[in-house]
Amino acid sequence: MPKGTVSFFNKQGSYGFITIEEVDDDSDGDGDDDDVFFHMADLGGPDLAEGQEVEFDVEQSEKGPRAANLTRLGDAAIEEEDGGQREEDGVVVDEDGTRWVSINDM
Repeated sequence: MPKGTVSFFNKQGSYGFITIEEVDDDSDGDGDDDDVFFHMADLGGPDLAEGQEVEFDVEQSEKGPRAANLTRLGDAAIEEEDGGQREEDGVVVDEDGTRWVSINDM
């Protein structure tokens, strides 16, 4: 299974891209290594954050490579850039340790 790092995540769309480690792949010929698309529907649980390390399989979709069978590696709670918040199991945790949950999640 390849390993990689989340290089981009769109929280509203619940999708992102993973940069694969140790792979020099330019499958579209544009001179850049290609990132792999993922959607949170394929993973479940709390959102991934940019910088999160993951392990996954690569499947080919109509639009190109897509990550499947994603597994979080290392610390799943990564600090977010917006105000020092991070997410742990669907609960947002502020810098001071205050935990918040949306009433819609209850």
